Amino acid sequence: MLIFGCIMLGINMLLTLILFNAQERVVIIPPQLNTSVWTEKGTVSQSYLEEMTVFFAKQILDITPSTASFQREHLLRYVDPSFYSALRKKMIDEEERYKKDNISMSFRPLSAVVNVKSLQVTLTGLLQQYVANKFVQQTKEVYEMNFSYQAGQLLIKNFIFKEQQEF
Repeated sequence: MLIFGCIMLGINMLLTLILFNAQERVVIIPPQLNTSVWTEKGTVSQSYLEEMTVFFAKQILDITPSTASFQREHLLRYVDPSFYSALRKKMIDEEERYKKDNISMSFRPLSAVVNVKSLQVTLTGLLQQYVANKFVQQTKEVYEMNFSYQAGQLLIKNFIFKEQQEF
């Protein structure tokens, strides 16, 4: 009985050492989260979709000639393979136009309508445009972003301009 107790104590100590020395991966989501979010099995929370849509939209629409390349490469890590080539081409074409014409844009979100079941968010915001650092115009714009959720990762499946209104 004493031998059995010593063996069990040794096993417990070994397991304790293994658990305390194990490497743990902590996943950090880049944007500042303003509300609590969650994911489970095949779905995500409404707040997670909204927060990520705002973050991704700002990567696309809050842009200058000097930041366009970095933002493109950063954003493309979060794009569904079915949309990757089309978005990459569009962003490269726009980047060339931003540099050629010295265009900058600033996007300020106003509202988001989230459909969790279809992983779709309609985002409305103010888009300010500048040429050579001079204000040109401000418009109220509506965009739609669709996602896929694969292996615990939210990926951009589409980003569509819906409507523009003079402000």
